[in-house]
Amino acid sequence: MTIDITAKLKKLRRLRKAGEVNQSIALCKKLLNRHANIADLHYELGLNYKASAQFDLAIAHFNQAIKLGMRKAAVFV
Repeated sequence: MTIDITAKLKKLRRLRKAGEVNQSIALCKKLLNRHANIADLHYELGLNYKASAQFDLAIAHFNQAIKLGMRKAAVFV
């Protein structure tokens, strides 16, 4: 099974920007259950947790994004 990560990330960002953070978190967690090694998903989940003031969870996902090679996540940790 292939995943169109670009389309999924756009949907996650739209949800977050529309204030649908809980829906975005749920979708992101579902995607990460299948695709745990996609740094962009960890980064997006970190942004959602940050937006919902769940800072420990946000930092954990930013750190995971960094471990997977995403440098821009380092600005949040």
